[in-house]
Amino acid sequence: MKDSKKERDQELALSQVKKSVDQVYDGIMGNALFILVNIHILIFLLFAEPDNLAVYYLLMALVMIPLYPAYTALYIALGGAGEDKSNIYKRFFEGYRKQFKKTIVLGTLGSFFTAFMLNNSLFFSIIDQNGMRRAVDILLIFVLMFLLGLVPLIAEEKGTLKEHLKKMRIKLFQGVLRGAAALLILFVSVYFGRLIIFPLVIGFSLAAYVQRILYKHQKDRDLSEKQEANKKTRK
Repeated sequence: MKDSKKERDQELALSQVKKSVDQVYDGIMGNALFILVNIHILIFLLFAEPDNLAVYYLLMALVMIPLYPAYTALYIALGGAGEDKSNIYKRFFEGYRKQFKKTIVLGTLGSFFTAFMLNNSLFFSIIDQNGMRRAVDILLIFVLMFLLGLVPLIAEEKGTLKEHLKKMRIKLFQGVLRGAAALLILFVSVYFGRLIIFPLVIGFSLAAYVQRILYKHQKDRDLSEKQEANKKTRK
């Protein structure tokens, strides 16, 4: 009896270790796929010469468009759309294809809005209007948090883009909080990635993992509150 229990415990421990190893592997490979799909952005930043800043920001907006579809695909590939047991590569490109229409719209709007606001921020900095520059920067950060916070809704829930936006507005604080967490991780990863490569190896996947955890926590909390409300109604 004791031997049987010991064997079960060992099998459970091995299963947990395998699951952890698989998650690390998926995180690294998903992160690599995200970087590979967006490698043209790195090439642009390395070799583009900003003689005309207006043109530079316009070109930057164009090359940044695939960022949002790729990040959504990364979220899906890491398990955001369900416990799909297919390999990470298949999940990534299937997620990219499935949500492309929604994400390319948001990616286009987000990239051109970012370029426009960066241009405005530079303009206000040149004319020494620091108050306006800070306001522009804050608005840009909020929009980026909003867009990132929208990713779990697109990946996890069925519906049109309009319906996702409506749900996001209803749970705006929670959505923006998810986006803020992801944006902070992405910023830290890119910033320290200039010094050591490790943050870039896992940073984008870590942001998606954190968003997934926060999204699941919110859904569990909403379900719990709904069940409590139903119990009170019955009474």
